[in-house]
This record gives sequence, C-alpha cells and structure tokens, in this order.
Amino acid sequence: SMTPVYNFVIDQLDVADQDWQGGFPKINDSSIRTKYLEWYGVRCKGKLKVTKADTYGFFLTADDGAILTINNSALVNNDGLHSVQTKSGSLYLAKGNHTMQIDYYQGPRTRIALLLEWSSSTFTKTVLKKANLLQ
Repeated sequence: SMTPVYNFVIDQLDVADQDWQGGFPKINDSSIRTKYLEWYGVRCKGKLKVTKADTYGFFLTADDGAILTINNSALVNNDGLHSVQTKSGSLYLAKGNHTMQIDYYQGPRTRIALLLEWSSSTFTKTVLKKANLLQ
C-alpha cells in the first residue's frame, strides 16, 4: 500500500529509458526528488480526452513496474521488478472523457523509464500528448 507524500502535475508521461539520475525526472522539487531515490511509487490520475470513437492501442513502457487502468479496468499490466519493457493493450473508447490511472513502481536505482503511447485507426503510435490529458 502506498502513502502519499507529495502531489505534482505533469503534462505527459514521456520518461524514456535512461540511466538513473536521482529520483523521478518529472518532479521539480529537489528536496522531494532526492529524498525518494529508489523503492518508491508514483500514481498518475486524470482524464483521457478522446475526440473520436475508435479502438485505441495503448503502449506502456516501464522500468520497473507500471499498470494502466482506464475506466476503472486494468488494461495494461507491466508490473514487477524488471528492466525496461513495453506491454500493450487495446480498448474501444467512445468520444468523451475517460478516467485514467497509472501506478508506477521504481525499484533499485539503476535505470528509469515511464512512457505512455497510443495509436488508433487514424494515427500511428505516438506519445499521449498534453491536449488529451485532463486533471
């Protein structure tokens, strides 16, 4: 179970596979970033804005574990202590806003990655952009 210690807002999940440099790269507060160097979790919550009904593919790249949940159902399970890997799932989504959550786990401080990409019948795989993420 996780106990929240800090809240922050990020515009997209685009932490590409990289050498570990001291905490989660999207946290700007260095006192928090240097306090939680390894063995921590990050929960990202918000809404996914879908402008066209379609079947969407989601690609979750993580080092270590991560789970993507959409509309309260786990869609991509990339959990566990592992090196960088990508897992995917697809889901039909109606036009509108959909609840989304990613639970991310960072184990030992060797490498870090958390990247969320998506695709549909009208566009190829790309990072989920700020325009489609709502608080």
